[in-house]
This record gives sequence, C-alpha cells and structure tokens, in this order.
Amino acid sequence: MDAFTALADLVVLICILLGVKQMAAVADRNTPRARLGLRIARIMTCSVGGVIVMVSLVLAVRKIDHFRNALYTQGTITGVQHSSHSLAPYSFYVEFQAAGRRRDEYAFTYLVFSKKERDKVTLIFDPKDRDKTEIVGFDAEWLGYSLIFGAGVLVVLLSGWLYGWRN
Repeated sequence: MDAFTALADLVVLICILLGVKQMAAVADRNTPRARLGLRIARIMTCSVGGVIVMVSLVLAVRKIDHFRNALYTQGTITGVQHSSHSLAPYSFYVEFQAAGRRRDEYAFTYLVFSKKERDKVTLIFDPKDRDKTEIVGFDAEWLGYSLIFGAGVLVVLLSGWLYGWRN
C-alpha cells in the first residue's frame, strides 16, 4: 500500500464518520425507538472497541510473562542492521556469556530506537534455541500492542462522539 492509497482511505473514513455524525445529529432522538437504536449502536461499537483493547492487553500480559520466565544476561552489540521494517527498523548482532561459553548471535528483535556497536544491552535467551535471543527494549511487538490498544480506544471514543455518551 502506498502513501496515496492510505491517505485516500483516511479521507473516505473521515467523510463516512462525518456523514454518520450528521445523520445522528438531525435524527429525532426524542422517540423511544430512536433512543433505543442509538443506545444499541453505542453499546455494540463500544463492545468492539473493548474487545480490541482486551486483545492488546492479553498480548501484552503474555509478553510480560515471557519476560518474567526468561533467562537474562548482559551483552554487547557487535553489529547493527537497518532492516526494511518501517516502524521498528533496527536489529542487532550481540555477543554475551551464557553457561560459561561466549555466544555471538543475531537478536531476533526489531527495536524502534537505534543503538550503536559496543553498547551494553540486556538480553533474554533460551539456552537450547539460538533463534529466541532478544534484546529487552521497545520493539516491534510492544509497538504493535500499543497500536492495537490505541485503535480500541479510538473506536470507543468515536462511538461516544457519534452516538452521544448518554441517551
């Protein structure tokens, strides 16, 4: 998807939201049927937003549990790789000591913020699986969970704005 398509989709979404808001503004809200319809619409859209928020929280709790049960060590960055990932483009090669042996591995973490070679970092690793070495930091997973959470909150706020907070 290029930037023009994303911008066009955003403009269409804004126009739809403004159209729905205008329809709700001119509707006669004094009849019991209209109030019930608006209440049902608000509850349904708030429920969708709530489910989205809950999904992001469940994913974040699973990541926190992963951190809680992992083995930690200190390591040094030996190489920086700028990947094609647009939001979290930095990945790293790290060197660390584990079980009395020096390990030089690729850290399967895409961080939002850059680090330099020879920077000290905290790592989590699995002694049996070299593909599970990660740098502890604000990575693509945390960024994704934050975006999902923000989308859920946005749905709830738009629901309140479109249908009114109290009807």
